[in-house]
Amino acid sequence: MWTTHSEFLGVVRRNWQYPTVGSGMMQLPQKLTRLKNYLKEWNKTVFGNVFDNVAAAEQGLKEADEAYDQDPCDRTLVERNRCSAELVQVLAQDEAFWRQKAGIRWAKDGSETRGISTLLYRSSDSEYHFWDPARRRVFDKSNCN
Repeated sequence: MWTTHSEFLGVVRRNWQYPTVGSGMMQLPQKLTRLKNYLKEWNKTVFGNVFDNVAAAEQGLKEADEAYDQDPCDRTLVERNRCSAELVQVLAQDEAFWRQKAGIRWAKDGSETRGISTLLYRSSDSEYHFWDPARRRVFDKSNCN
């Protein structure tokens, strides 16, 4: 969602250029932490609550439709088109939000979300073991001869 905003790269660039204490790799965690905190606040002020934005845009389009039905002139048509474009924009943000949530869930749950019942694990002794989703060993290759 952030990457689609016109000011996103400028915000990141400006924040990254602020001076930090230390040198080399000592600066990286400072910059990342500062950027993370700034983007949290930026997200709240620029995007706000996505669900509230969708509800407000739907209500605005409903009111604009009613105004156009009562007075079909150019002014009300322009307002209706503006509200429609705003709804499309916030619905795209809503979709991006849910895509991001789905990606986070997939990364957290691992292969279980893809319907794979076992995981392959290579241990430090170079033997392969199979594990079920509850992390119980199902099969150990070293037992096969």
